[in-house]
Amino acid sequence: MPIEQHSSGVTVIRLKDDPIFSDDLSAAMELTPIQSMVLDFSDVSYLKSANLSALLTLRSRLKTRDKEVRLSAATDRVWGLFLATGLNQLFDFNKTAEEAVAALQQTM
Repeated sequence: MPIEQHSSGVTVIRLKDDPIFSDDLSAAMELTPIQSMVLDFSDVSYLKSANLSALLTLRSRLKTRDKEVRLSAATDRVWGLFLATGLNQLFDFNKTAEEAVAALQQTM
């Protein structure tokens, strides 16, 4: 899983389609220390219900530790799924991972 850890306490994870997607999210939940995360969806072309469930679990775990998760670079197909499920109301989105990192840094 391509990971970039920024000195500001933000981790960027560049996700791929399943089955790598599921493995990467599982690994993200095990990262230490726990940091706010940006999940880059630029290489994700579809999501399954299990992927959405894992995203919600990750969001919950980060929230309990006062950390945030932002999603970036969602394709039209992936964005449409977030809209259809109403999950766009639970997650913050940015066009690029760099914009998401900057947004998280402003809230820290």
